[in-house]
Amino acid sequence: MRPKIWVDCDGVLADFVDGYLNLLNLGRDGDSILTHADVTSWDLRALDADADAVWHVINTSTSFCFDLCALEGAYAGLARLRQLGDVACATAPVLAGTWMHQRADWLLARGFEKRDIVFAEDKSWLMGDVLIDDRVENCLEWQARNPHGLAILFDQPWNRDNDTLVRACGWPATVGYVERWVALLSTMGAFSPVPRTSV
Repeated sequence: MRPKIWVDCDGVLADFVDGYLNLLNLGRDGDSILTHADVTSWDLRALDADADAVWHVINTSTSFCFDLCALEGAYAGLARLRQLGDVACATAPVLAGTWMHQRADWLLARGFEKRDIVFAEDKSWLMGDVLIDDRVENCLEWQARNPHGLAILFDQPWNRDNDTLVRACGWPATVGYVERWVALLSTMGAFSPVPRTSV
């Protein structure tokens, strides 16, 4: 049996905020341009009065989600996590336009298989050994249902008001936490190094 590692997408693998800000900042200049540092709330609608217009563009776009860039270190991080365990992506569904098809295609293009993609608003229902997420509530709720697992809060400006969770600043730190956690559980006999087989 291999460790089950859940990874969020937006804010952990994909740079949703960059794509969002590119739309929000269209036509702006100078001090009116917003940056990642300005995003201090997980709810982007609270960021600016133009939020509804930006979300309309996102929800009706046939490419916004697929065109998102990966966060720095995500590819190498995923490759290492896949050596350590079975990695699946748990991402919240957006029930508008073609978002979910774009998201699935984005993940498939980055080495996930169809069985590795789960759309879940409530991630606490996901059983596993590790959850990597940028939303505090997701980590806390998952940890409560998986008391023997490790919830890792992927550091972002919008989650820095929490100091109770394991916080990882970037992908190298994230991988380091998972390596140590898997090693600890392996010494307790929780896992055996059985490679994942294809279906």
